[in-house]
Amino acid sequence: ASSIGEVRPELALALGVVQDRVKLVSAAGQLLGDEDLVPTDADVQVCLLLDPLETRLAELLGAPHFEDLGGKQDVSLPNRDVTGLPESFGGRVPLLRKLRLSGNQLSSLPRSFTKLQALTELWLEDNRIARLPEDFGCLDRLRFLQLEENELTCLPESFGDLRALETVALDCNALACLPESIGNLSALQKLRLVQNELTQLPTTFGNLKGLRELWLNRNLLAGLPESFGSLASLRKLRLVRNRLQSLPLSFGRLGELQALYLEDNQLASLPDTFVELRSLKSVNLDNNRITALPDSFGKLPLEKFWASGNRLRRLPEGFGGLSSLTELGLRSNALEALPESFGGLRALQILHLQENRLSALPDSFGQLASLRMLWLSENRLTSLPASCLGAGSLRALHLVRLGGNDLERLGLLEVRQPAFLDELSILRREEQLQQALSQAAALEDAAAAASAAAAAAAAPCRVGLSERFASLARSLAQCALVVCPCSGAWAGSPPRR
Repeated sequence: ASSIGEVRPELALALGVVQDRVKLVSAAGQLLGDEDLVPTDADVQVCLLLDPLETRLAELLGAPHFEDLGGKQDVSLPNRDVTGLPESFGGRVPLLRKLRLSGNQLSSLPRSFTKLQALTELWLEDNRIARLPEDFGCLDRLRFLQLEENELTCLPESFGDLRALETVALDCNALACLPESIGNLSALQKLRLVQNELTQLPTTFGNLKGLRELWLNRNLLAGLPESFGSLASLRKLRLVRNRLQSLPLSFGRLGELQALYLEDNQLASLPDTFVELRSLKSVNLDNNRITALPDSFGKLPLEKFWASGNRLRRLPEGFGGLSSLTELGLRSNALEALPESFGGLRALQILHLQENRLSALPDSFGQLASLRMLWLSENRLTSLPASCLGAGSLRALHLVRLGGNDLERLGLLEVRQPAFLDELSILRREEQLQQALSQAAALEDAAAAASAAAAAAAAPCRVGLSERFASLARSLAQCALVVCPCSGAWAGSPPRR
């Protein structure tokens, strides 16, 4: 004869409940323990205890009994301190389409969960789930899945059977790998895997032909599979803070790619096929080890390009071909010169070139008619090209940073003014200041003399003054304790450059 302890698990499995809810009672009304033998000469009653999880869930949803939830199509219980789902959950709510259980304390899902055949949207982020049921792929109508901030270390192989899945968010888990079956998710459009422990992607990854957005920031990826270039619909790709040392040659086949973020990797170069990305609008390569860009880089349709914190020594001669470029960040490289074609960047509005080794700018620099903000500090500049100092040069510019250069030897001052150059030339303003200084000798009121000088130089110097011009401004400022528009000296204080 079998013992009660042997029978109870079988009964629990048949009933779809946890074993603790199954109790056996003899014909005499005595509760039988696991060590007792099943009577062969008398009837035995099977008693099913109430499930506290069922009772709790019914209370949270405002139902008298758990059985009353059978017609539910939408269950939303975020941040309600739910610690578990009853084992019978999947069979009790067969019509459920949307389930929101974010911000609870779930550590697992019941085996019956995959009976939710009508489920299309599932929110389970910010729980403690360490594993999904092996047959999770049975949820073949699921379109939206949110599983961020759990404790997942792997996904079941059946995950690839979720053929209707369009959006998956798996950020902030501990995933070390992805199943090969993930390539079967033919409907997938958006995939987030930020801050996991992925070291590689499966070779089948390129089969995700419908994928449009891919987030892989903060993983441990050292490379991408050659099949990666088969992601024909990919538009946005984020691979920030990985360990990438190179990109596959197939990367250039990502014909729909518009935005690419590769900051904080170990890239030393870009593949020659990179210039074939015909839809690329925005690229960020900050903090890599890149020493040069492909020769045909200027043929890309870029609007924003950042490559600060690299090891660039030069830019390709055709760089000025980026006629749609509006933002350019090249801070902290090793650039010693810019190509003459640089002036072709007619749409450029924001330019970061600080902390390089530039000793001069190309003559075409003054053709940057749309430039509004310019950082050139901490270089080796001793002069600016004549194209920057003309009456109509760089008229849109109203923020300039030139500190840390050798321009001081020529009296070139960096000041905070709303435009780079006045309509008046430097020589014209010098002549006006000289006349004001001569008039000051005939005036008794020193303050009036300074006011006359200020009026004469109504457009203060905004980038450069010759040494003589700066000297005249200081001399005039010393004659009167009022504000000098060029030196910036206030009443009662010594003049400052």
